[in-house]
Amino acid sequence: MDTIVAPATPTGGAIAIVRVSGEDAFHIVESSFKVNLAVKDGKWNATLKKLKIGDEVLDECIVLTMPAPKSYTGENMVEIHSHGSSFIVRKIVDTLIKHGARAAQPGEFTKRAVLNGKMSILQAEAINWLIRSENSKGWEIAKKQLEGEFEAVIRKLRKGIIDLASDMVADLDFSDQVELSMDYFEKKARYVLGVLEKIVKSLERSVVIFNETKVVIAGRPNAGKSSLMNSLLGRDRVIVSDIEGTTRDFVSETVNIGGFRIRLVDTAGIRLNASDEVEREGIRKAYREIEGATVLLLVVDLERGFGDYEKNVLLSANGEIIIVLNKSDRVDDSRISEVMESVTTWVKNEELDCGRVNFAITVAKDGIIHEVVDKLKTILKGILDVEIPVVPQERYLALFKDAHKRAQEVVDAVRNGMLDAASFLLEEIVRDLEFVLGKVDVEEVLDEVFSKFCIGK
Repeated sequence: MDTIVAPATPTGGAIAIVRVSGEDAFHIVESSFKVNLAVKDGKWNATLKKLKIGDEVLDECIVLTMPAPKSYTGENMVEIHSHGSSFIVRKIVDTLIKHGARAAQPGEFTKRAVLNGKMSILQAEAINWLIRSENSKGWEIAKKQLEGEFEAVIRKLRKGIIDLASDMVADLDFSDQVELSMDYFEKKARYVLGVLEKIVKSLERSVVIFNETKVVIAGRPNAGKSSLMNSLLGRDRVIVSDIEGTTRDFVSETVNIGGFRIRLVDTAGIRLNASDEVEREGIRKAYREIEGATVLLLVVDLERGFGDYEKNVLLSANGEIIIVLNKSDRVDDSRISEVMESVTTWVKNEELDCGRVNFAITVAKDGIIHEVVDKLKTILKGILDVEIPVVPQERYLALFKDAHKRAQEVVDAVRNGMLDAASFLLEEIVRDLEFVLGKVDVEEVLDEVFSKFCIGK
């Protein structure tokens, strides 16, 4: 294959790394910059070299040589660690290309690592998501997939399905010799269904983890929404005022809570008698944010209680809900109990899911919001915790949903005594798993996977 080159670090840092990989990597670097790499068979070597273009020294760099197969790509590989000047990096890359290297395509270094058996395609995908992770949960998921946990689940599932399909065929072809009950087949089929269900659920949660989880603050004007927003952020981001309608549009900030990356949204105060079109548009936007919230923080002013304003908001919510009972310093315990009872009774009468509704007592203006933070962490852990570490690769989700649907059809077929149909469906699921493992349509899979990588990886 061609020898390829690309920067492996973004511009603007103090140090830059340029990667070169391929059979002629050592020769091209030596001829480009008039250096002797003194490569030792099978051993990595790092030396300080003055890189020359013509008779002029471009930069003094650390040059790391990694002979095949003990490199990231499995090929001869060089890393040039230069100063971070974009001019220097550009000159290094251009000079290497003039001497026979080719500019690498996105993800081509990792693609070569897969083709040379240095890692599996699932591990390669994990590397891309590890780079993109912005919170501890995303990092943990990508790291575990890189370490092979997800691949182990898939391989174990694949073997179990093949064994089950083989038992079904044996029962059909040698029924006089094989004694396996329908209960046995149904138990095994339900195991397959259960694992695929866990994978689909983990994938759906992983999508949210690697993107932003939206937590929306809503309520009447002057209920304490902006004070709650500022307390959660730990700084004064939103204007707090006694004048109603101060927040006309939603305000959005990103914050990390409990290891989860949260997009926190403070919405316009919701009231039935909006004073003008600008405020009404702010309220319409607020409802759109409420409908799309993963978690809704509905701020209730304990002095004013739970009324039509709050009911309208709850009826629009699709996610988890925390009723934030604010201004608790201005009322006694009996008032707090009265408002909580009012909310609970209404939720039951409306036949809403009581399990979605949580309560937290706060004094937001004084930063007393620990109950909100604790409840939020618990909810996020419950809805975003993944049982099987899998990154949200696009090619997985639709495929595993189809496989899960087929697994349900397998269970139904077994219950109806249709082992021939069940074994055929199991073979289709195995093909799906082999696609995930990169065992079929390899080039098509690799092209799709690595097109989403950065240059130099």
